[in-house]
Amino acid sequence: MFRFRTTFATLGLANFLAQYHHYLIAFVLSAYLASFVGEAYVGYAVAGGSLIAVLALLAAPSIFSQYGTKNVLTVLALLQIAALLGLSLADNTIVVIVLFALQSGLAFAMFIGIDLLVESQTIREGETGNARGIMLTITNMAVIAGTLSLSYLATQFDYSKTFIAAALVLVPFVYMAIQKLPNLSHAAPPSRALPTALITEIIRSPTLRATVAAHFLLQLFFSWMIVYSPILLHDYIRFGWNDIGLLLTLAMIPYVVLNYPLGYIADRWLGEKEILIAGFIVLALTTLMMSFIDGVSFAAWATVLIMSRIGAAMVETMTETHFFKHVSEKNPAAISTFRMLRPLSNIVAPLIAVVALTTLTLPASFAVFGIIMLLGIPVSLAIKDSK
Repeated sequence: MFRFRTTFATLGLANFLAQYHHYLIAFVLSAYLASFVGEAYVGYAVAGGSLIAVLALLAAPSIFSQYGTKNVLTVLALLQIAALLGLSLADNTIVVIVLFALQSGLAFAMFIGIDLLVESQTIREGETGNARGIMLTITNMAVIAGTLSLSYLATQFDYSKTFIAAALVLVPFVYMAIQKLPNLSHAAPPSRALPTALITEIIRSPTLRATVAAHFLLQLFFSWMIVYSPILLHDYIRFGWNDIGLLLTLAMIPYVVLNYPLGYIADRWLGEKEILIAGFIVLALTTLMMSFIDGVSFAAWATVLIMSRIGAAMVETMTETHFFKHVSEKNPAAISTFRMLRPLSNIVAPLIAVVALTTLTLPASFAVFGIIMLLGIPVSLAIKDSK
């Protein structure tokens, strides 16, 4: 049975701080960027920033291996604090875009470092689902904290205070990185595998290929919802920002409630495949439903948003559990590739939106996205259960 050691508890707190600082600004970034580049170009700005994040992630495995994980995490957090404070003061479009791209790359690199440390504390394969379930629960508690903050901060339209608050959250993280987190470095030289070699390795493994594909579809869902669901709820359905903040907070509850039990179930009873398929069915149907709810009914929107996140929680926990049952902390390049799916989805999702919105309204484009989520069903069927 997974032993909840003090070191793992420390990692849980570090993970919460890192994730909370990220989600504190995630839900206001589109509005913040729109004030500089205009709403029509927000998607392109997000895609450009995510491309920079991908490049940063390519360099991360070698840097972590060479200098030690806790040392690199400390430097990353300090640089992130500087970038966030810069965003709080910036009034030039180019500076804003550069700092936005920088903070994106730094945040995702921090997440890789935490992943490596979590894996180093997971001794047996049978513990992976529990460990990942706990960490995902902590992450989603941070998301809830971020959405609760959105309810107040978006009402005030004071983005500088949001960036300053995110920077302050990282101050205790820096202390923990220096004093509390375990060090992790590898005696072997850092992997020099090119992304193409890593991709080839994944392609040669049918179950890893399917797991990565399923996780990428999930990341597309997250990217789409973070950017476009607030626009749908505010500009089309006409909810106020207080209601939107509460709706998004309620939508996060399934992640907190379900991630750990799902990880436990995957370790003890069911395999990942069955839960994945059910998750994608729920995810697709609820996303489709968002195209057809046109009234300002708080209960209706709360229900469909919560249901969609139940499906997402099922997919997220199973893809994370299955992947990390096959990959250890000794392969930071593979973990970096897996985490790269998130910024890659931030490149692809805006492109899907550009194509869909040329002929469809934003509400109708949610139906298109729901159909895309159905691709997760055949993808999940290709996964070989760990049990």
